[in-house]
Amino acid sequence: MSKFAFIMLLIVSMFRCAMLSAETDMPDPLADAKTGEWVLYEMPGGMQQRQTIISVDDNSVTVKMETIINGTVLSSIEEKMDRSDTTQPAITDMDGATSYNGSVQIKGKQIPCSVYEVSVNGRVSRTYMSNEVPVTGLIKSEMDGNAALQLVDYGSK
Repeated sequence: MSKFAFIMLLIVSMFRCAMLSAETDMPDPLADAKTGEWVLYEMPGGMQQRQTIISVDDNSVTVKMETIINGTVLSSIEEKMDRSDTTQPAITDMDGATSYNGSVQIKGKQIPCSVYEVSVNGRVSRTYMSNEVPVTGLIKSEMDGNAALQLVDYGSK
């Protein structure tokens, strides 16, 4: 599997984890999603990903995900997410998972968040999420302390 394909798989997997319903103890930023909200992430190797909410209705949210390198959009996909879909496993249901409160500074603003930590085979994965961040609520995902995806900016139209 190429590095690009692996990173895209990682992004989609993290995106799906972030889409858990309000029935879990995870933040649920889609509960009040609005068309035009967006987030911009940086990944290793200079890649970026921009996620933008392009439509919202009572049952679903459609998100456009663009992967960008050096200002050029390499890929663009749209995914319609069912707000009531509870089939995705919760991070907190995984063996060895813990959660705690934390905060992360983004663009000079301290954002309170929930941190979900999973240890598998001696490796530690942490996911930082907050309802203050639009689209999926994802602030950062890291493996063994190294960021795989880091929020750098967010907003709306």
